[in-house]
This record gives sequence, C-alpha cells and structure tokens, in this order.
Amino acid sequence: MVLTYDMCVNAVPSIVSVQCDDGGADRVLGAGDSATLHFSTNTSVLPGTLWNVTQVMNILNPSVGTGLGSNFTAFWLRQNLVRITVWNATGANPSLRCNQVTFRVSSAANIRDVRGLSAPSAAVSTPGMANGSFALSDVEGMAFHHICAVVVGRCVTLSDIVEVWSVHFCSLPTA
Repeated sequence: MVLTYDMCVNAVPSIVSVQCDDGGADRVLGAGDSATLHFSTNTSVLPGTLWNVTQVMNILNPSVGTGLGSNFTAFWLRQNLVRITVWNATGANPSLRCNQVTFRVSSAANIRDVRGLSAPSAAVSTPGMANGSFALSDVEGMAFHHICAVVVGRCVTLSDIVEVWSVHFCSLPTA
C-alpha cells in the first residue's frame, strides 16, 4: 500500500500579498481606493460575500483602526481574494501608504481551507507583502490629467476625471 500526502490539503489559509490601488484618481487615501488581500489557498468564505465596517474591523483587523475612513466594505471576489474598498475616507490619514497597513485575520472568524478541515486562519500580512499605492504619484497624476485633457479635447474638471477613471475610458465626455 502506498500512502500519499498532499501538502495543500488542510493547509491553513495565509495572506500572501496585499495589493493597494487608487480608485479615486487622487493623490491621497480616499473614496474608491482599495486593498486586495490574496490568500495562499481557497478559503471557506464564498465568492460574493460582503462584509461591512464592523465585520472588516473584527475579522481582518486592519492595523490602522478606523484609519481607512468611516465607511468601507470587504467583498470576496474569489475564495482566496478579498477586496476592501473605502467608500468614505472621513477620519482617514490621507497620506497613509500601503505598506503602513497590516491585516490580521481573527481566528474567531473561523476562516478555514475550502473544505473546512484546516485550523482557523490567524494570518497576518507584513509590510513586505504590500504592493501598489492608495494614491497616484505626482508623475502618474500629471500623466493622467494630461491624457484626459488630450482625449476629451477640452478643459476638464476633477469630476470629469473621476467620471472618466470610474468608467475605465469606455465612455468619454464629448467636447
């Protein structure tokens, strides 16, 4: 009889990366910005699950406390990928950098491997896992404003830029 062991079976989910993205086309932590946590294996949380502020604070424990703002949610894109999106940044430190935020999964939340057989995750992200930024750099900001002005062919306002950014250039305002 040959016994085999799959090292991935019952593996406790751990955080392997944190990707921060500027969704507000600004140069600060603000509404629309997000942090996406990638887990090492599929978890017991189903895609489409949505967590409110209290659940995010209690389950993912961002190290900045309420520093992400007054309203944010976590949406599970896949069983190993959850995106935290800031909807209202009131109270947030606008100069917060991605590598200044760490997340700690609460074992009490009982997030396990996809089959529910692993121990509960108590995963912790580290600053070294962080990629991206909550804010456009000065160069990105200037390039973005220039691209919008050239594409639209007229003077644009910040609301035009946010509108263009949010629709991913699919529908541009006309001159």
